Amino acid sequence: MEEVSSYEKALDVLSSFITLRSPADKGSKCSRFEFVFDYIKILDLEEPISKMKIIHVAGTKGKGSTCTFVESILRNCGFRTGLFTSPHLIDVRERFRIDGVDICEEKFSAHFWWCYDILKENTNEDLPMPFLFCFFTLLALKIFAAEQVDVVILEVGIGGRLDSTNLVQAPIVCGICSLGYDHVEILGHTLRQIAGEKAGIFKHGVPAFTVSQPDEAMGVLQEKASQLGVHLEVAPPLDANLLNGLKLGLEGEHQYQNAGLAVALCYTWLHRTGHLEITNLEQTSSLPESFIKGLTTANLQGRAQIVPDQHIDIESPGDLVFYLDGAHTSESMEICARWFSIAIKEDSQPQDNFRASHELVQMPPDERSRKNSIQMLLFNCMSVRDPQLLLLRLIKTCANHGVHFKKALFVPNMMAFFKFGSHALPPTDSQVDLSWQFTLQREWESLMQGNKGGDAKSTDGICEEVKDDSELSTKSCENSMVFSSLPLAIKWLRDSVKQNQSIRFQILDLEEPISKLKIIHVAGTKGKENTNDDVPMPTFFRFITLLAFKIFTAEQVDVAILEVGLGGRFDSTNVVQAPIVCGISSLGYDHMEILGNTIGEIAGEKAGIFKHGVPAFTVSQPDEAMRVLEEKASQLDVHLQVVPPLDANLLNGIKLGLEGEHQYLNAGLAVALCSTWLQRTGHLEVANLQQNSPLPEQFIKGLTTASLQGRAQIVPDQHIDIERSGDLVFYLDGAHSPESMEVCARWFSLAIKEDSQQQTLNYQPQDDTRSSNELIQRDSGGRSRKNSTQILLFNCMSVRDPQLLLPRLLKTCASHGVHFKKALLVPNISVYHKVGSHALSSTDSQVDLSWQFTIQRVWENLVQGNKGVDAQSMDAVCEEVKDDTELCVKNCANSAVFSSLPIAIKWLRDYVQQNQSVRFQVLVTGSIHLVGDVLKLAKK
Repeated sequence: MEEVSSYEKALDVLSSFITLRSPADKGSKCSRFEFVFDYIKILDLEEPISKMKIIHVAGTKGKGSTCTFVESILRNCGFRTGLFTSPHLIDVRERFRIDGVDICEEKFSAHFWWCYDILKENTNEDLPMPFLFCFFTLLALKIFAAEQVDVVILEVGIGGRLDSTNLVQAPIVCGICSLGYDHVEILGHTLRQIAGEKAGIFKHGVPAFTVSQPDEAMGVLQEKASQLGVHLEVAPPLDANLLNGLKLGLEGEHQYQNAGLAVALCYTWLHRTGHLEITNLEQTSSLPESFIKGLTTANLQGRAQIVPDQHIDIESPGDLVFYLDGAHTSESMEICARWFSIAIKEDSQPQDNFRASHELVQMPPDERSRKNSIQMLLFNCMSVRDPQLLLLRLIKTCANHGVHFKKALFVPNMMAFFKFGSHALPPTDSQVDLSWQFTLQREWESLMQGNKGGDAKSTDGICEEVKDDSELSTKSCENSMVFSSLPLAIKWLRDSVKQNQSIRFQILDLEEPISKLKIIHVAGTKGKENTNDDVPMPTFFRFITLLAFKIFTAEQVDVAILEVGLGGRFDSTNVVQAPIVCGISSLGYDHMEILGNTIGEIAGEKAGIFKHGVPAFTVSQPDEAMRVLEEKASQLDVHLQVVPPLDANLLNGIKLGLEGEHQYLNAGLAVALCSTWLQRTGHLEVANLQQNSPLPEQFIKGLTTASLQGRAQIVPDQHIDIERSGDLVFYLDGAHSPESMEVCARWFSLAIKEDSQQQTLNYQPQDDTRSSNELIQRDSGGRSRKNSTQILLFNCMSVRDPQLLLPRLLKTCASHGVHFKKALLVPNISVYHKVGSHALSSTDSQVDLSWQFTIQRVWENLVQGNKGVDAQSMDAVCEEVKDDTELCVKNCANSAVFSSLPIAIKWLRDYVQQNQSVRFQVLVTGSIHLVGDVLKLAKK
């Protein structure tokens, strides 16, 4: 048995560093960055790093190219260079280059095991092993220290501020390449946010250079530079005339911008490190020979690189050529498309103008017909990116140059993330998940059909599922194919070239029913159907979405209205490729652990339901959110309109069917969506709607008879004794965000006041000295009537912050003179374990109440603080008691925790029946699931 080498063992260990954790796992990102300084101490790298003369480069596009130019220039100036870049394409050693060459296996292994063994020995639960990129950064610095390089060029991985490379405290010079939209789930959805993260590499007094940037981004860079005393300059693109007739080593017009930045960085590095003999550089004058040689011999794999396939038969040389570029943002995709279009035209001979550009016929001087040149696309992108933006920019730019793809091949490249080394790419994997590739395929087919003037909604009717020679399924459509692995796609290309014959595709309809639905797609935070809480198991919601489509197609509905479950961009409902119209209701802070911590990030996720050319409506939004919506709409040619709240006068004196002032905002959006749907589906007889014109009768009827359970709903308990009817009333609202909690509190306060003042002329004025939670109603004979006492019945999911929800609730109610006598805190987890009539277990001795006790502490602190009591003494007024089922309940001055909802309801009923003078008005909120549970228990 062959012995495994030290290098191969190192690759196996590296593979174990890889996790399936989302790169957007923000919760621990900052603390993970802080760990890097502990790792440096453990590895005893503090002094070596302090002596390094470092060039630090961040940016969205071009940072790898800029670093490559810098390394090549300084190496040709005679300096020993260390270059750290990412990602690698073939071999992990590509990330670590000494004097322009990948580090050898022996040295890589030696430095790897030195770092790994020390870290393994000195890390623990509180200081875990570094994650993969952090380990690579530490390894790079160890290698460069050992190799005694003269200059270290560090390319930032993601962002800058919290990137592992930002452990550098005193670089010689910093650079910021072109900025654009990438890693928005981590860096933010606006250029301002992204620029702020990139500028995080600026260090006090260290000069920095950038290229021309959008105004929004440049403003942030200049602001950050000013704060740190950084002299920031904008480097112009390199003048091609300075190269003495030679071409840059890296292809593409955009490389002159990167080269200009590289020259500025090298010049400043030479000046600040005392190498004055070659520092008299001006952009308008000649460049030193070493600079020209460095710029023209620079080499970087996978960027604008042309590679003929070397495995095809000798009789077909040059018949399969790969044009490689790692573009993955909409801006870099446009640059890539422009380079590709120019490159293939340079390669081709004079063309027959009567043929489409994807079947270019090349004619040699003797006019003998040669082979057709056919353009294919081989594509994948990470699921955090928006393929609609990437593919649209690619198609449009190529089309502008007269280039059209015959076919797009979609493949997974996820295997590269699970293994390093020779086993990273297995040829087949029957378990591989191709759902993302099918999503890419749907986007491509929609775009291609639209460009051909076809009905984009019918694209799925031209696809079939076929078997390749390994019996793995492939989905083939008119303009695209999905392969289960990259090697199979390459094999298909080689076979096609060898066979040299045209391919005919047979079409099997797989998803036509969905494409025929006339859909209104609605996302938002509040009011999209007046909100729906998320379902814990994502697979469950996905199934429900599919079930809905099946039901709607079977029932042959005229219109399908889809409410987004969570976010929008990656929501299961976003399988819809061609809705009739889209809507975005009011946005706020919810599901932040998934959607982002800023309103801009959240808006970006919600805007993910926008489709190319499909009109959309929204309501008035915060400025930051509105900018993101407008930007996304502009990118996709979406006509986005802001609709005002519905004018109540248009209802002819009738009230909306759903309670609450905020419903007029939702109603205005609904009217706009309906009007547009009617117009775009050809129902013109009721489409001429203006905001201030009378509404059609059917619109008024629809708005005033609409009903939605659990949203601003008042339900008297139907199980209490008949003589006490109306003495226990539940006010139900599934509010679960700070904004919706405020709306709920306002509705509840107004509703109980309307109730308490009903028939007010028949009663004496209320005693103004009594608080609103004990309103005393007296009839004309002076006899006391029942007190109305407000109770809160509450739970929320643990991903939400009760310190945001409860203060908003308390303050809003208090501002209306409403105060809760008691808060009852209950678990509603039983609904997750069962669906149907058995979903509500009456008792559960194993239930975990730790979250309810947390909520209770928050509530008691808030209430005690409002009363001017020392919040720290809260636990002194709490006691643990037993209910009649022998389950523990924690009862405090202002709250009680119950072990189950049915026990809490029983306590309310018993209290009302035992106290003739008490009338409970119970606000149920915090979770739509809790509201549903109460409805099951309150109704017969």
